[in-house]
Amino acid sequence: YRSIGNIYLKKHELDKSLTYFHKVFLNEIDRYQFGNCLLSVTFRQIADIYYDKKDYSHALQYYLKLLDNELIQKLSEDYSLICIYKVLGKIFYKKKIFNQSLLYYNRLLYCHLKHQPTNQSSIIEIFKKIGKIYLKKKHFDDSLLYYTKLKNKKRNLFKNDSVSFDLFKDLANLHFEKLHLDESFIYFEKILQQQLNEFSSNDFSIKKLYFICGNICLEKQKYDKAFYYFYSLLNFELKLKYFNDPTLIKIYKFLANISYRQDKYDKSLIYFYRLIDCLIQRRPLDDYSIINTYIMIGKIFLKKHFKNQLRNYLILINDEKTKEINDIDISYEVYHLDQTLDYFQKILEKKFQSNIFSKDSIYIIIANIYLQKQDSYQALYYFNLLINSLYEKQPQGDLTTAIIYSLMGDILFKLTDFSQALIHYQNSLVIYQKLYEKNHSAVLTAKYKIRDTLFPVL
Repeated sequence: YRSIGNIYLKKHELDKSLTYFHKVFLNEIDRYQFGNCLLSVTFRQIADIYYDKKDYSHALQYYLKLLDNELIQKLSEDYSLICIYKVLGKIFYKKKIFNQSLLYYNRLLYCHLKHQPTNQSSIIEIFKKIGKIYLKKKHFDDSLLYYTKLKNKKRNLFKNDSVSFDLFKDLANLHFEKLHLDESFIYFEKILQQQLNEFSSNDFSIKKLYFICGNICLEKQKYDKAFYYFYSLLNFELKLKYFNDPTLIKIYKFLANISYRQDKYDKSLIYFYRLIDCLIQRRPLDDYSIINTYIMIGKIFLKKHFKNQLRNYLILINDEKTKEINDIDISYEVYHLDQTLDYFQKILEKKFQSNIFSKDSIYIIIANIYLQKQDSYQALYYFNLLINSLYEKQPQGDLTTAIIYSLMGDILFKLTDFSQALIHYQNSLVIYQKLYEKNHSAVLTAKYKIRDTLFPVL
């Protein structure tokens, strides 16, 4: 029976081979007591065949019989048991029975540690496996302990960090799971540098590493570094894709939001416009994601408005726009101002619904878009609509009304319409004097502007 089973095994006819080895087992179990070495041979042969068939449940059954048979004559730390412990650890791991897998890998480790001379390479592999099991069980502290042992053992054995590529990856993932963002970033950055040094800059894994490093920096609120990694990822993608490829949506969203958090509003606008270019490839204009993007664009124009409310508006816009665009080393520099303008005008006309922006906010947004387009007269028209709306709510005028009068005065002054500029500056001064003491900076600034308008330097 055994001979026929071995022949079928050599022919790789596993089912027929199993039939004959089972006949061997049934004969031997009647003739021999447990502990007999012939039983061990048969258990091993049957278990190995089931393992080759990937029938892990039956393989596990016979490997456990084999172990029980061996332990009748041997101690649990006997070095001859290492192959059984190793395969049992593997099978339990494959079946996701992690506690049992840990049991046998720890027994395997103990056998290696007791044996002299110690097999350091095998111990390294066991540390790695135990660390991975604890990671799967989400026992992060235990996992970190074994990965750290593994790192130290590897460094002592090989004296070369380059062999630790997979180890760096596992440690990075582990620290990331524990929210040890600084430690996690160190390992991911090492992996990225290794990949950049050893592989082509087009290697797919580099793309993934840029994304991970960018996310960690974003989580740590290190926006400059986060922008660097996502911008590097964008350059990586643009080697193979057009700028409006829908797969770039996530990258543009990250770059736009990072720039927004850094108060780099013109740069943020560029990436939000790119994001819209990608979104409209597959989605209608009333899609939730496109509406959300326009909401962010509207918020940017509001931010730009309130940030610059007491400064010379047209000069400021020209200077900042030039500065921001020069900071961006990308070919696409076209602002989608007409599309944005159309969107917010449709909200005013009630063709689109918006619960985010008040009518006054939309006046401010549209006026600022016209300023960006260098259309000062249209900007003045919408600022004037805003003034009328503000007076309806507060007939005496309030701080916002005074600020808008001052801004309109700045625009008219740049247009050399000094008489109208003077009227708007005087209107702002009247309101400021109601709100503040005579030495307040807002009152003094309004007076300076009136003086400069009466005696302009041409």
